[in-house]
This record gives sequence, C-alpha cells and structure tokens, in this order.
Amino acid sequence: MLGMLIGYLVGGWFGDQFGRRRVILASGVAEFVIELLICFSANHTQYIILRILVAICVTTRFSALTVLITEITTAKYRSLISAVSSIIQTTFQRTFLAVVALYVTNWRWLNVSLVATNTLIFIMFFLLPESPKWLVARARYRDAGDVLYRGYRINAYVRNMFTSVSKRSPLVSRKDFFALIGIPDEPMKEKSAEQDVVGSGQPTRPAGKCTVFELFNRKMVATTLLCTILIAGNITCVFGLVLYSANIRLYTSYVLMINAVASIPGCLQFAGLYRCFRYRKRPLMVVYLSTAVVLWIAALYTVISQPDNDIALNVLMAVGTMLLTTASRMVFVYVPELYSPVYRNRGLGVCAGFARMGIFWFPLINRLDSSVRHGFPLIIYAGIITIPMVLLCFLRDTNGEASATASTPNDEVKDSQLTEPPESSKDC
Repeated sequence: MLGMLIGYLVGGWFGDQFGRRRVILASGVAEFVIELLICFSANHTQYIILRILVAICVTTRFSALTVLITEITTAKYRSLISAVSSIIQTTFQRTFLAVVALYVTNWRWLNVSLVATNTLIFIMFFLLPESPKWLVARARYRDAGDVLYRGYRINAYVRNMFTSVSKRSPLVSRKDFFALIGIPDEPMKEKSAEQDVVGSGQPTRPAGKCTVFELFNRKMVATTLLCTILIAGNITCVFGLVLYSANIRLYTSYVLMINAVASIPGCLQFAGLYRCFRYRKRPLMVVYLSTAVVLWIAALYTVISQPDNDIALNVLMAVGTMLLTTASRMVFVYVPELYSPVYRNRGLGVCAGFARMGIFWFPLINRLDSSVRHGFPLIIYAGIITIPMVLLCFLRDTNGEASATASTPNDEVKDSQLTEPPESSKDC
C-alpha cells in the first residue's frame, strides 16, 4: 500500500511532466528489473523493499496508462478499450498466477512467473503511442498530428480489410490530413499562430508550470477531495474482498481463480454500460447499489445461518467481485474526465494516491470474521460501498467529451480542437 501511494503521487506528476508513453515504458522496464532482483533476495528486508519499489512502478504505469486510454480514444469506444486492457492486465495475469501457485511451492520460482508476464512491456516500445492531448497541451501540435495520422492509417487499413474493393476509401495524405484537423503544413513560429491552432482564443499555459497544489485551489478542492474519498471507498472493498477470500472455507487458489474469472464479465459489463449510456454518473450509481445489495445478501445469509460450507458465499462473492470490477473500471474512466488534459494524470494520481492512506484498516475489518462472527466483515463492506454512491450526488456528470466537461483551475487551460476532429475525420 505504501508503494501504491507513492506510485500514484509520483506517477501523476511524471505523466504530466514527461508524457504518458515515456512513463509507461520506463516504469514497465523498471518493474521487470526489480522483479528479477526479487528472485535473488537474500532476506525478508530486501524482499519488502523491492516489493515496495514494484508497487511504485505498477501504480505509476497504471496511472499513466489509464489517462492514456482516456486521451487516445473517443467517448464511444473508451470503455471498450479500457475493458480489453483490464482483462489482459488483471484477469489473465491473476488467473495465470493462481494456476501456477497450485503447482509451484517455491516463492522464488513463483516470482519468476511474474517476470515472464512482465516481458510483454518490451512489445509496447513498438506499439504504444503518445497522448495527442498531452502533446497539444505542450504546444507540440505537429507531433500530435503525427500520432493521429498513424492511428488513422491503421484504422483505415483494418476497415478496408473487411469491406469490398468498391467500397474502400482512399487514404488521405499526411498534408491533407493535417489541413483537415487544423494543423498548418509548415512548423509554427509565431505564438499567435499556435493560438489559432488551439482555437481557444486564449494563450495556452505551459504544462510544465502546473503544480499539485493547483488541484486544491478553491475551484478544484471539492472535486479532488470527493474523488479521493470515492476511490478510497471503492478500493477498500476491492482489496478487502480479495483478502477476505482467505476466510472462505475453500481452497484459496480456487477462490482466487473464480474471482479472477468473475472479473471478465465485470469488464464486459463496464464496456457495455459506458457504450450504451452517454453520461457516467447514473450507471456507476446503479452498479454501486447492486454491489451493496449483493454484499448485504451474502453478509446476512452467512451471519445468520452460519452454513457448514461457503459454496453459496463464494458464489455471491464472485458476483460482488464482478460488480466491483465494473465499478472500478468505471471510476477510473470517470475521474480523469473531471480534469483537463494538462492536469488529468496529476489529478488521478493525487486522488488515487491519497486514497491509499484511508484503506490501511481493511485487514482489521477482515479479522472481525474470527473475533466477532463469520461473515461480519461483509456487513461493513456493504456499508462502505454505499459511501461512493452518495458522493456521486455531489460530483458533476461527464460524457467523455473533454472540451465540454473538463474542469480546469483557471480559464487559461483549454482543450484543443484536436480532441474532437472534424465530422469528416471522426472515423480516424
């Protein structure tokens, strides 16, 4: 948890300062090296220190990747890309590790399996783009245009593969594409020209001058604090229920595999909800309400009946895990949209980082299962999950369109026209 707190705070600043792509790749390589060093840990102290460093790298990469997905996709497809990313990163890895743990008892070899999964980061050097919105916020308009043009070419190539020859559309040249989205063919030298490209009518503010403290000024402090508590309540239940699986009367590896597989329909549900509903708050509130109902049913059934086995509890926990997975993915789409591109990575990092400070007590909650009554911690988690549902009433709604919804500490920070290309190029 300490590593995750540091990772979100540092990752948010790094992501806004150096770019999403650089931070993702650098933290991924660092995690690979540290995981390799863990295999050769000489004592418990070295192991703990290295694990904290791994947590820093993981959350740094996750923070930057979450914002990158938000910024390289339109609102219509954002949830789908985020769901696929979550299934690959979370579900497959957790299932793989649970299966390996059934047959590998040596912790060093178990950690080697983590190293093997982390080798995929090296593929990202050839596939991962930089965020066009971050480049625009840095006044690097031609670089942003290059990223968009590469995406346009890939999308056009894939689309033409599944259409007849007569219906295939010809590719637009780079020069024409730049003209279409408003980037001049020649590099801009005048500041006034840069302002014309941004189209906001006001000078852009250099992103390098942003500070974390601006997220706590009078215009943003309420959003930042509410989002911090929102994420804290969500991840308290996520980590609490994951670790509560040790209290279920069933083989732990099987429970972990069931919960990992249950997150797949959760990711798909998240993708479907945000694909069908334009606005974010109402579907998220319904998911939180459904999660609370399932947890209350599981808690009351277990506390009152005290069954001989926990098969029914495990099924209800799987449903709760599915709903929490849906809520978690929805939260990490909704929260970044409350901030403008210049502050987005930092805003998410601060909220998710400080949220870790409020969840250290979930191990104490799980201990109540043996000290009070089996199933009693689920009553507390059912109560906690209602807190984010209430907080959503005080946060404004978003629809994924940054230019219309992004909050900024002052009026100087505006979104570029590049965030939404002209109607004729939206398929790009």
